[in-house]
Amino acid sequence: MQKSFFTAFFVLIVYSLFAQNITHGPVIGGVTPEKARMYIRADSVQAFTIEMDTDSNFSAPISFANTTNANLDNSVITDLTGLQSNTRYYYRVMFDGMADQRKGSFRTFPQDGEAGHYVFVTGSCQETPNMKTYELMPTYEPHLMIHTGDFSYPDYQIANGYPNDYARVEEGYRKRYEEPEMVEMLWDVPIAYTPDNHDNWGNSSIGNLRPKNKSVNGKLVNYIEIDSATQQGKDNCLKAYQDFFPGYKLVDSTKAYYRKFTMGNIEFFMLDTRSLSTPYSETFRFDTNDSLWVFDPKPGQSIVGQDQMNWLLDGLSNSTADWKFVVCGVPFNKKIKTIIDVGLSLQSFEFEVAGETGTGFRLAASMSDWWGGFPDDINKLLNHVKGNGINGVMFISGDTHHNVMDTGENSGLPEINASGLSVATTELAYQIAQYASLLGQPPITDSLWNAGGNGLYNENFKNAFGKIEVFGRDSVQMCIIDEDDVTLSCMTIYPDGKVVSVEELNPDARFLEENWIGNIYPNPNNGKMRIELNETLPFEEIQDLSVISMDGKIYNNRIAPINGHSFELYVPNLSSGIYYVVLKNKDGRFAYKSFVKL
Repeated sequence: MQKSFFTAFFVLIVYSLFAQNITHGPVIGGVTPEKARMYIRADSVQAFTIEMDTDSNFSAPISFANTTNANLDNSVITDLTGLQSNTRYYYRVMFDGMADQRKGSFRTFPQDGEAGHYVFVTGSCQETPNMKTYELMPTYEPHLMIHTGDFSYPDYQIANGYPNDYARVEEGYRKRYEEPEMVEMLWDVPIAYTPDNHDNWGNSSIGNLRPKNKSVNGKLVNYIEIDSATQQGKDNCLKAYQDFFPGYKLVDSTKAYYRKFTMGNIEFFMLDTRSLSTPYSETFRFDTNDSLWVFDPKPGQSIVGQDQMNWLLDGLSNSTADWKFVVCGVPFNKKIKTIIDVGLSLQSFEFEVAGETGTGFRLAASMSDWWGGFPDDINKLLNHVKGNGINGVMFISGDTHHNVMDTGENSGLPEINASGLSVATTELAYQIAQYASLLGQPPITDSLWNAGGNGLYNENFKNAFGKIEVFGRDSVQMCIIDEDDVTLSCMTIYPDGKVVSVEELNPDARFLEENWIGNIYPNPNNGKMRIELNETLPFEEIQDLSVISMDGKIYNNRIAPINGHSFELYVPNLSSGIYYVVLKNKDGRFAYKSFVKL
């Protein structure tokens, strides 16, 4: 009797310490200054209470009660309201008075228009098991993650029936929320997400299009295969997004995913470049005289549709935010039209690009469902921004399976294309660069992406993500960081439209092979800082150290070694702004890291 009592007591204690009812989540989204939304899935229909407090000990929590829904795969989204702006909240989920193991914290957004130092991360395309990027992202303490799509690949990784069978679409969201390295990040980092083609119903309004080729009587024939989307599949995807993702309210929840939200002095315009787009089968024409495909887009053919385009143009005109980020699943870069033309000039030849074998026609058609395939839309947007004097407009995009940036010289507007979170290869830009030179085309840095990334000024093809920092009203810095915390490239955008990249400031930095600088702190600082080196570069290996301003000015400096892997740096008389510490070792290789002078 006594033994049974102690056994039961022990089981009760263990259960109370390690109770776990949540199977998926929590996932936090839809954050504003006063509220947020939280998705939770349990192992059955269960009542629960979310407790939130600014004190991690939950001394005076506020509570939100809810019950998981059997009709929503035993999940539910809870609205967390009445919160204080720009405040970190700790939360725990209580089942029958006991806290679930899964808990975390997040920050509400600052009030609209409030300028500050804000950090967020971005990326897309997670297809392979290696997801080290998600272990690294939280170390930068981001306010938010922007996910631009292909958030797992349910179109082929889920059983047959996706997306026409709603149960398969439910399964797709469970898969998203159980990616191992990502799970814990989502407990602490809010996410804003827009589906792309592989986690939707295809790459256009009519479904999925695939450029293919076959041999007919010994002759290569290019053609477009179309897997038409059903209305049921479209409805399932749109419904599931609203049932299982804690996002912001959609402008038109029956047709597309586009919406907007603000964070301080930043406004985000989240676009849908798939649901309303003209299929690229209509932008190509087969010339029967020459038996060749011709790229021939007509006026009015659109990647976003007329209603969404009008919404975007009006939103940009009426925005009072200092910085306006247009977020979409595919790259905006207008110079991609050049690659379409080159591909068509080689449409009857087979070759391999980024691990994929196909013809020049396949290359051209695959890129024509990006903005470059819709010149009418690009011109309309660029003319609107320029003609109305709208400052601070930038693009965040995905889909391409690599990570690259452009200052706007090629892309039209500054753009970070971070789309290699977890993929088999990120060599697209590098391989295009190799083919470009053979075809007599200008270097890719002059014709497509000029601000660095995978395979640009380097041969780094690791998975990576984008880190974006907003420094009040002064500037925005965009960086690409690989899964080993190596910064591949950075660029800084100013309100007047000026953009400076590290490659422009110090061309030799492009030969960087290792990230020797572990940390700079404090950051921001007053010109005096401590710099930690990684073990790969002892202090005695440093041959030269410079501090470079964004206009390229090199400052004198005074350093004081602390030990073999850290030193103090003091640079007097610096004006407020962003600077780079640039190190050079005895072999002539460089490393750099940015800091902010208050």
